[in-house]
Amino acid sequence: MEYPRKYKKAAVSIFIVIFTALLVLVITVGFTMIMIRDVQQSSSTDLSQSAYDSAQAGVEDGKRALLAYQYFCGGGGSNSTLCQNFRNNATKCNSSLSIIDTNESNGEVGVSTGNNPKDSEFNQAYTCLKISLSTNDYLGKLSKDASKVISLSGTQTFDQIVVQWYNNDDIPDGTSSLQLTKPSGSQLLLNPDNWKQDRPSLVRLQFIKFNSGGSYNASVFLYPYSQSYFNPTFSSAASIKTPSYAQCSSSTTSGYACSQVVDLGGNTVSPSDTALLRVTALYNSMHYRILLRSSATGQTVQFNNVQPEIDSTGRAGNLFRRLVSRVELGQVNFAYPDNALDTTKSICKDFTVTDKDSSNKFTLSNQSARDCYDSLKN
Repeated sequence: MEYPRKYKKAAVSIFIVIFTALLVLVITVGFTMIMIRDVQQSSSTDLSQSAYDSAQAGVEDGKRALLAYQYFCGGGGSNSTLCQNFRNNATKCNSSLSIIDTNESNGEVGVSTGNNPKDSEFNQAYTCLKISLSTNDYLGKLSKDASKVISLSGTQTFDQIVVQWYNNDDIPDGTSSLQLTKPSGSQLLLNPDNWKQDRPSLVRLQFIKFNSGGSYNASVFLYPYSQSYFNPTFSSAASIKTPSYAQCSSSTTSGYACSQVVDLGGNTVSPSDTALLRVTALYNSMHYRILLRSSATGQTVQFNNVQPEIDSTGRAGNLFRRLVSRVELGQVNFAYPDNALDTTKSICKDFTVTDKDSSNKFTLSNQSARDCYDSLKN
């Protein structure tokens, strides 16, 4: 009877060893899989960043190509074969690179640091670079009380602009509905302290057109409200002191809270004209979008070489990243100043007219002007 009892004790020990070994094996395999997954994730993250860097390199080459195009082609005025090929084929992969020197092979441009041979080990390149000189809109961002001057150069004639502003990125955290209430009384321009953060910006638009007979200059103020009574118009008559109500929504489900059509006051802007639009954000910062439109057709007119779009696809190993950027390289046909002076504090101005030469020191006749000058000098 003793023999069977010893046999049972040995069997229990074997089962314990087997189950312990299986448990250790499962834990080991589990940790191994976690380690492999972390390594793969880290490798994918590195490749993704490298592919993004490759796409960014493509964007920089796109800027070089645009600068070369502006230098050689004068913004589109030349009919040379080089300029024609750039304009006609820029939306095809890498065709715009013919205007600059790049090391393209097998349909892609390798990314390296100078002539470092070790860079080839990373296997980085951008595979497709497209440049669009004509864009459907102009996109921008303005901080509070800041301005931006935009060239109104279109591919066709237009007589209206559409301005959209204040998107989801501008809404303060915790805001469920934007404030669009009409202020009491006739005073629409409030004290900045009374303009809440959840109210879209008040927008000032200044339209300027130059021609052989002089210039046309007019402004409108767009007050954010729940409805628009009529399309505001740029008028060169007496200054409009009362802002126009703009069509706004309490949410940004359509992309922007506010959208308003503004007529150019009977003016039309053709591709050969020189016209500018100055956009100012009052009370709050904002993202905005500008479109050109023809009232005769109701169709949107594209901007011509104002804010070109660069579409670059980068590669690192077998992973790809795509990057779309808007760039501004300035106007070659008309150089305009943004401002002569910009300050957040008070300034002192004194104008002196004299028949003496400039070597004579000016004198301030007004005591308050002298005090102001001395305070600034100190």
